[in-house]
Amino acid sequence: MSRSNMISDHTSDSSSTSQTTAMAQASNPSPSPLNNAHHFISIKLTSSNYLFWKTQVCSFLRGQELFGYVDGSYVCPPSHMAGKNGEQDVVNPTYIRWIKQDQLIMNLIISSLSEETIPIVIGLPTTKSIWDALEAAFSSPSNTRILNLRMQLQNLKQEDLSVT
Repeated sequence: MSRSNMISDHTSDSSSTSQTTAMAQASNPSPSPLNNAHHFISIKLTSSNYLFWKTQVCSFLRGQELFGYVDGSYVCPPSHMAGKNGEQDVVNPTYIRWIKQDQLIMNLIISSLSEETIPIVIGLPTTKSIWDALEAAFSSPSNTRILNLRMQLQNLKQEDLSVT
């Protein structure tokens, strides 16, 4: 094999390698600031530590400029947009990005809940609805006390049978 063929083959190999790398980078989204959130949100929400938990979650989300998903100031955009020149409606890319970000924040919040508090948010569709449910359950001292008593009652066992 001549030297020019070897150089050509090497150039071809590195060209295909950089194309593969570029394709992989294009298909993989950039890392989310939420990827390392578990390092910053170390307190799991229980029936007795709502203010501590809320303080750490709020400060983290504000620092990442994501608190608008929680308080409702980042409103979900419409799922579809009108097509051009009377064509069929098309999916709104802003909607897709909003849903993706909201789901990541939901995951963050849910993963910061203890097993005893997760039932409060099961089935809720958005970060805001989860936040509102947690706020309603824990912001009032009397609500917190009632919830704490219910959880204690659920955990009581009498000869392997639940009280409830």
